[in-house]
Amino acid sequence: AEALGAGVVERPAGSSYSVVFDAVCSQETVDLSIDAAEPGGTLLEFGLFWAPVRMSNAMLLKEITFVPAMFYGHDHSHNDFAESAALAGANPGIADALVTHEFGLDDAQEAFRVASDRVSGAIKVHLHP
Repeated sequence: AEALGAGVVERPAGSSYSVVFDAVCSQETVDLSIDAAEPGGTLLEFGLFWAPVRMSNAMLLKEITFVPAMFYGHDHSHNDFAESAALAGANPGIADALVTHEFGLDDAQEAFRVASDRVSGAIKVHLHP
């Protein structure tokens, strides 16, 4: 993300937000997102949970609206994969930033281990001949 111009923004103590986006989908980020959302706010989850996640009572007490999103064009109004491919083609730096690990076929087992280990920092793992 930093390679594409994003930076870390510290949340001022005591502040909250009407809309919170979580693209990591882990227990830690869900908890942080619920904490950051204001009462009556919205939590948007972009992606997949790789493990069961517990929603805290704070989500109910704050009356947070939970909105899951996968963006696969289920309404047939557009094709997310085609749009993503066009965006990546127009901005080569995106692919460079997303492919974090590369392995040859002989190292396929290690490639799959890294890809499944969220702590590894892997975003996209490229397996090539």
